[in-house]
Amino acid sequence: MPRPARLLIPRRQRFKASVKLRPDKRWAVYYDAEEGGEVRRKRKFFPTFEKASAFCDSKGRDITKFGEDALALSDDLKAEALACHRKLARLTDKGRPITLTQAVEAFIRDSGLASTSLSVSQAVDKYLAHLASKGKSMSYRRSMAFHLAPLVAEFGGDPVATIKRTRITATLERLFASKTLAPASRNNFRNYIATFFSWSVKAEMRHDNPASGLENDDNPAKASRLLSPSDLATIFASTPRKLLPAVGLQALCGVRVAEVARLQWNDIEDGTLYLVGTKTKTGLDRSTPIPSALARYLESQRDRDGQAYIFPCKSVVGSTKQADLEDFNRNKQLSKAVGAVRARVKAQGIRWERNSLRVSALSYRNAIVKNAHQVAEEMGNSAQIFKRIYQQSRVKEADAKRWFDTDPARPGVKGFRDPATIRAEARDALAKWERANAKDAEEKARRAESDGFDDDLDGLTSTSDPNNPED
Repeated sequence: MPRPARLLIPRRQRFKASVKLRPDKRWAVYYDAEEGGEVRRKRKFFPTFEKASAFCDSKGRDITKFGEDALALSDDLKAEALACHRKLARLTDKGRPITLTQAVEAFIRDSGLASTSLSVSQAVDKYLAHLASKGKSMSYRRSMAFHLAPLVAEFGGDPVATIKRTRITATLERLFASKTLAPASRNNFRNYIATFFSWSVKAEMRHDNPASGLENDDNPAKASRLLSPSDLATIFASTPRKLLPAVGLQALCGVRVAEVARLQWNDIEDGTLYLVGTKTKTGLDRSTPIPSALARYLESQRDRDGQAYIFPCKSVVGSTKQADLEDFNRNKQLSKAVGAVRARVKAQGIRWERNSLRVSALSYRNAIVKNAHQVAEEMGNSAQIFKRIYQQSRVKEADAKRWFDTDPARPGVKGFRDPATIRAEARDALAKWERANAKDAEEKARRAESDGFDDDLDGLTSTSDPNNPED
């Protein structure tokens, strides 16, 4: 029940100078008022005592009427209100007890949303369409759909406004119990779901995000993903020529696979790679210096195949969403091609993990420039992300220089030679073998001809056998 209103002179108005400065705040009335489902103590100022006293009296009459209405309630309603109050006593909101008024208003609000809200399945479809309208890549949209699939399967027909945090947590726990997922993968599910509900709040489908602040798993300490300069030389020597420019940009410029798939030869100018926002993950323009060895190699390959894109790829034809599918298809084919080279290199005992080329490029670059903010800007990250995810320890500046001096055309790896040289040597060996076979065939033919001539001569000179007693 609200407390009585109080009439008094504000403490800060006691001094004459203060009163002269703000005569409209000479008197104040303190009273209780409901705000956001809670009863809060408020204050209102008046220039004269008479006006303040009249306002105070009106508030007193309101409180008297409120008390009379409360006394008129039935015993059953009073008992029900008391029972509800006791149930709410164990719940808090931001550290404060939840009042009965708050609970009733929340119920009315959620019930109203539930009656007009889309189902979870419909909301997810609308969200994916929203992402497409914002120009998000097909890869991202497919990843979002994959991570929201457990949500749709569990309560796809339920209004999105009625989904509670406990239900989301229970769904994820069942999912994680049925599958063996790494901590990072489990965190991805939580983050994608939280992103979806954040959008549903902005779309006025909900009043809050039930997945906000879900506790993520702690990622265990990861093994170093840093490759050595000799590892890079082996990678270059094992990469097909058409794929080598793309792998070189990943290794020496730290460009992401999806970004490389969108790059064209005209994005390279004067030893610098210029990436516009439509081709980057962050949507921001950036420029990255290209090491001299890689720049020379790229210049030698620029017009060799007559391709506009650095990574040649089969185009998708006949689709209404040509550009979107083209981007997705190019990224998919490049990832598959790089994956095949990774498998070949890992079979030789080199630990080339996912993102190792980018991790190595960023770490070695920082060893040279010694400026995390500069490296992060060149590679398209924030300095915080670079230090937390990409920066590897124990990186020597000498190794960094060797890394960026590696020439994709002549990696100089012991035990590896240029594939064109190997093919030329194979052709020479085959020609030599064919010449040897032809010479041997000629010698056999000559001998056969000589043996036949001697037999004929013997037949003409003598037919007798000296060992035959009848002759």
